[in-house]
Amino acid sequence: MKIGILGTGVYGVAIARVLAKNGNEIIMWTKFEDEKNYLISNRCCKAMPDIILGNTINITCDLEETVKNSDLIIIVIPSDFVYGVLEEIKDLIGNKVVCIASKGIDPNKNMFLSDIAKSFNINNIAFISGPTFAHEMANYLDCGLTIACDNNDIGNYIYKIFKNDNIKLELSNDIIGVQLSNTLKNIFAIVMGMLDEANYSASTKSLIITSLINELNNAIKFKNNDSNIITSLAGIGDIWLTCTNSQSRNYTFGCLLISNKDGINDYLKNNTVEGYDNLKNILKLKDNYGFNFPLIECVYQIINGNNSIDDLINLIINK
Repeated sequence: MKIGILGTGVYGVAIARVLAKNGNEIIMWTKFEDEKNYLISNRCCKAMPDIILGNTINITCDLEETVKNSDLIIIVIPSDFVYGVLEEIKDLIGNKVVCIASKGIDPNKNMFLSDIAKSFNINNIAFISGPTFAHEMANYLDCGLTIACDNNDIGNYIYKIFKNDNIKLELSNDIIGVQLSNTLKNIFAIVMGMLDEANYSASTKSLIITSLINELNNAIKFKNNDSNIITSLAGIGDIWLTCTNSQSRNYTFGCLLISNKDGINDYLKNNTVEGYDNLKNILKLKDNYGFNFPLIECVYQIINGNNSIDDLINLIINK
């Protein structure tokens, strides 16, 4: 099968490696000519120089040809660029399946990416999310992913393409729940980094993370009362990974908020911290969808210096 991957970041490279291993022909698209040339010349991305792109992985800057010549489209670009790319390719997709691996929400439209896709009449969509660090996935280490789709045939189609001996896959019909989880888990990771760096007790950390997960679960149930996403790989699996490991940029950012505030701007210049952006965006999104996020709003105030962690604890205890 020919698979077009839009985006050549570390997660896009990891997905390309997995799908190439499964016997597919991959074409990766980037809008940047210098990035294309680097990838072609070095057969790796700068952030993962030890991960080699095989001969069945090709690189291009031609978006139209990528979409036209692919049986499946996988989008792995930052969430704020998804709208523009979908606008460019909407008339080229036809009945092809679009699988979105981008995290977060559209910060300009204040909408979930699934609703952005549907606004372009792209209905054959699926989402993949789960507890995977790109470098580990690219090295074929055992991991798991949730495939979220409201069409079982499309879900099974994606399942067969990704399935191999190193990946546990599970299916869900809760597209909104998966997007909520992969947005909020990065915010949770910032909080956990702050708590660890400030040496809060294990009991207090457990209280806070459980309360944050409950707030997420309430939002998921508000949209889909039958959802079990919170106990899935895309739910607690991804939350655990992101909140407990220093490989997480969001966790590291949380540590810096306590130990090295002067280094925050430099860190943000050199690293994508999804939770920092998601924190601002989720509070805009909540009014469009009717969500209630009092704990997340308190976290927003903490990061902006208007509240303290103790304010969050008091809110939880007295709620």
